[in-house]
Amino acid sequence: MEQTKQTTKSPVVREYKIGDITYIVKAVVKDGVKEDATTKVRRLIQNDLNRGKSPV
Repeated sequence: MEQTKQTTKSPVVREYKIGDITYIVKAVVKDGVKEDATTKVRRLIQNDLNRGKSPV
């Protein structure tokens, strides 16, 4: 009988405050990812800021 070993990785939780907005980030490391956590958080914040801009 073959057994598989499954490891549970606990998430990393960080809080970032930018201006009046607080971002709470929960991250779990996965194998084979193409984007690191720093790049992803930066991209998500940038997308959020761009969505809030109204055209002039």
